[in-house]
Amino acid sequence: MKTFIVAATAVIVGALTAYQSRVNGALAVETGNGIQAALVSFGTGWLILCVLLALWRPYRDGVRAVIAAVRSGAMPWWQIIGGLMGGFFVGVQGLTVPLIGVAVFTVAVVAGQSTNSLIVDRFGLGPAGRQPINGARVLSAALAIVGVAVAVSDRLSGPVLSSLGPVLLAFSAGLLIAVQQALNGRVGAVSGRAVSAAFLNFTFGSLLLGVVFGSAIALSDFDAGVLPSGPWWLYT
Repeated sequence: MKTFIVAATAVIVGALTAYQSRVNGALAVETGNGIQAALVSFGTGWLILCVLLALWRPYRDGVRAVIAAVRSGAMPWWQIIGGLMGGFFVGVQGLTVPLIGVAVFTVAVVAGQSTNSLIVDRFGLGPAGRQPINGARVLSAALAIVGVAVAVSDRLSGPVLSSLGPVLLAFSAGLLIAVQQALNGRVGAVSGRAVSAAFLNFTFGSLLLGVVFGSAIALSDFDAGVLPSGPWWLYT
């Protein structure tokens, strides 16, 4: 029963990721800047998690456990920076979805994620350790890619595919998401709290997007766009 619940939750998260792509893409169009839209998205999540940590001590204890593990050397420091890859993913969402659409973006991300997840498991980056690459797992990854491609095949033609750059960028984001998931799993195992792991993830992701956004303003003639007053779902 527990396995079923975990699997069902993963499916729901996958569906919400497609919704997130649609929302962040729309916000990027409204503001005229994908990085700004990504910063709003990641920054909002970070603020919500800050509130949760302020209200619930076990969540704060989870963060302290991770920091203590890094300081003691029990956990390598690079295992807590998976949020940088998450920030990159959301930034790519905002930049590419307005150009290629949610359908193509999803296919490219799933292709990168499914491919690299086999390599990530092979090297044991996740908390489960090394996992062998066998025929069944390769077939499952291939079927995932084919399944998504078939589902959106009616939107995979025409001018959307004329620009290969955004598609490759989305593919690279999928590659990094596989690594991020493995690293976040390790942080979650040490903290004992999913919210604590999510807080560290959003902290590093928001930091990356903030630095990129601030650098663009300081080093160029880039100006931040005006945040739209609606519709409300742009901020979900």
